[in-house]
Amino acid sequence: QVNQAKQLNDAVADYAAQNLVVATGTNDTLTLNLAGSDGKLLKASGHLALDAFGFVQASGGFAIESKDSSLVLADGSTVQTRLLTVGGAGINGFAGASGGTGLQLTNLEFALAMQSSKATPARSWTSLQASAGSVALVGIDGFTLSGNDLALRINQAKQLSDKVADYAAQNLVVATGPGNMLTLDMAGSEGRVLKASGNLTLDAFGFFQVGGGFAIEQRDQAVTLSAATNAQGVQTAAPATVNARLLTIGASNVRAFAGMHGGTAEQVGLEMTGA
Repeated sequence: QVNQAKQLNDAVADYAAQNLVVATGTNDTLTLNLAGSDGKLLKASGHLALDAFGFVQASGGFAIESKDSSLVLADGSTVQTRLLTVGGAGINGFAGASGGTGLQLTNLEFALAMQSSKATPARSWTSLQASAGSVALVGIDGFTLSGNDLALRINQAKQLSDKVADYAAQNLVVATGPGNMLTLDMAGSEGRVLKASGNLTLDAFGFFQVGGGFAIEQRDQAVTLSAATNAQGVQTAAPATVNARLLTIGASNVRAFAGMHGGTAEQVGLEMTGA
């Protein structure tokens, strides 16, 4: 779907207000119904399959869209933007040798939104939400590296002085393929954020094994410091609050083993469970 005007100061056609029926052959027609409220528009979607010499293989639904939009920032201000979204759903892929050694990916879904200010193009914002059913390194005897229920969230502003997008105040629905959509809903109150989580498993030839749930997060955070006191313990200043950059790393239900014959009845070594 394409809807454009040649001159920058011209509005585009509004076929939602006035449909246009186009003859496409004998007794066949197609109706243009593109909404002028989307501004200058380009949309493309479909199911694609790729095989590059057996080294990279991927298939699934994909969609790309470019249009005029407005963006609500974390401070409540609104910016008129040019929006580009790229999405995919139900994607399965493999990268590696033809013998089956490589990285395997299943059920990937993602929505990427990139916006730039129409008045000041140097101002831009990038947001990503993605999930995958599983990722695994396959084809190496005795070595297993895999993950499932993987999730990734990114919300960034290019200029340090800009607030990030607040998709909690204004959800953005991104097309991820024919009939598929994913809604960006990240809260601007978290500031610049990067989150990743999932269940991971590693087995290196039965000598070292580790598995469990893991998460890493980086975001802006207000931190309250303790009140200042003198040598006698008397408070001399009120507690202060500082703006900080926070990094957290967490894990749950972790099992780890180092030794011989890990995971078998004959294992000998050091084992940790429930960490």
